[in-house]
Amino acid sequence: MTYFPVPHNAPPKPVAHIVRGPAQEAVKKAAPVVNRPAVMPEELKKLVAQTMQPQPPPEVAPAPTTEELSLPSMTQMAKNVLGSLGKVVKAAASGQGVKVTQETAEARLAICRSCPFFRHTDERCSKCGCYMAVKTYLRAEKCPVGKW
Repeated sequence: MTYFPVPHNAPPKPVAHIVRGPAQEAVKKAAPVVNRPAVMPEELKKLVAQTMQPQPPPEVAPAPTTEELSLPSMTQMAKNVLGSLGKVVKAAASGQGVKVTQETAEARLAICRSCPFFRHTDERCSKCGCYMAVKTYLRAEKCPVGKW
C-alpha cells in the first residue's frame, strides 16, 4: 500500500450524509432534480429578452457652435479693466468687501456659462471681454447684459 501525505492546509473532503427512514422521502422531494429542465415564467423570459437587447446610445447634448464670438476692441476692453479696477479700489477704500462668497461666484459663473455671449473656449464674455472666472468673484462688478 502506497501512502500519499495530505498537506495540512488541504480543504476538507465533503462528507455525504446518509438519510434513512421517513426523512429519506422528504430529502428526495427537497433535493433538486438534476435532469429536469428549468421552466421560466413568461414575465422572466420577456425581462431576459429585454436585457439581452443592445441599449440605444445615450443622447448627447449638441456641441456649442464652433463659430467664435468676437471680443470688443482692445480700447474698449482696456476701459472695462480700468473701470473695474476703479470699482474695486473704491469698494476697498469704503470698507466694503472686495470679493463675494464662493457660492455666489459659482452661481454667477453658471449663469454666464448658459449665456449666448459666453465664449466657452477661453471663458470670456464677448460683450465686455472679461475673464468671467475672475469677474464673478468681484463684489462691485455687474453682468454687462444685466443677468446678475
